[in-house]
Amino acid sequence: AGGSVIREEVETLRRLILYRPIIIEFSDTRLGPLVQRSYTYKGSDIVDNAASAVVEIEYHILSDRAQNKLIKKYGLPPDTQKLFKLDSYDFSF
Repeated sequence: AGGSVIREEVETLRRLILYRPIIIEFSDTRLGPLVQRSYTYKGSDIVDNAASAVVEIEYHILSDRAQNKLIKKYGLPPDTQKLFKLDSYDFSF
């Protein structure tokens, strides 16, 4: 903790749908039920002077655009939580 970020990677799984007049799913990159995704990092992937690595898993229920629309059009309170931190792993080397 308190160090600087050497490298950051983000992967977004998303579903894009249109609700009117019928539900149309344009794209879906989410994982299916009970499907797991694994990531492997080799020592050579991390800069030599790194002391640790942090992996954070977050669940976003709304994009910024969707949240703004719900605030403006339907009166969603602006402080409504849209991101939930599911887990965090800290690996020391």
